[in-house]
Amino acid sequence: MAQMVAQRKLLSMGIYLRDLNLLEHIQKIKTLVFDKTGTLTLAELRIKNPQEIDTLSTQDQSVLFHAAAQSQHPVSQSIYQNMITKSLPLANLQVQETAGHGLEIKFESDRYFMGRSDVNATFVFEKNGEKLIHLEFEETLLEDARPVFEYLKLQNYRLHVLSGDKIEKVASIANKLGIQESEYTAQCTPQQKEQWLQTNHPETSLFLGDGLNDSLALESALISGASLSNSLTLLHMRIFIFQP
Repeated sequence: MAQMVAQRKLLSMGIYLRDLNLLEHIQKIKTLVFDKTGTLTLAELRIKNPQEIDTLSTQDQSVLFHAAAQSQHPVSQSIYQNMITKSLPLANLQVQETAGHGLEIKFESDRYFMGRSDVNATFVFEKNGEKLIHLEFEETLLEDARPVFEYLKLQNYRLHVLSGDKIEKVASIANKLGIQESEYTAQCTPQQKEQWLQTNHPETSLFLGDGLNDSLALESALISGASLSNSLTLLHMRIFIFQP
């Protein structure tokens, strides 16, 4: 009965528990680990240099658009929304997505790649191994993220941010959250996020991610949560699925 009452109260706050046994484990949590994009920030990204797309040929634009349409990653969705008003021919693509890396695309005799550069973690669009364009994105920190972090620190939780973004972007968000350099890790692959959790007391950790590139990390922590909503605010009212 107590669990049912707690479940109803949590639902009213926008939190859904997949397993009520979580309530027996939550008191063990000492470390809260966050993904950045789509978790601490709005999932919608804005392209800072959209004019780069206009420099592409019609075929290359079509490949970029139709490939982006096949991915739910925030970067892909930002590109898709930016290009949706363009009149582009259909492109019959073969697309393979690698979490945390990008999309491998085959169109006729050409091979494309869109995703994170191995050199500096920026977004690139390549054709047959040659870079066509690189795009820059900016994101918006959830308005209540900083007060939530301040509150959690007062409760003596250890906080850490794991992100696949380059160091400059992660450092900027960290500065807004008031966390130190030792409390965030940038340019993480999904495997590196998993490894970080496995070597940093997973038995007392709770991980919050976006559910897209974080499946390995979600499975590594004692308790994990994934956001299902971009319209509500972090932790207090945002809809999360939690599971032990």
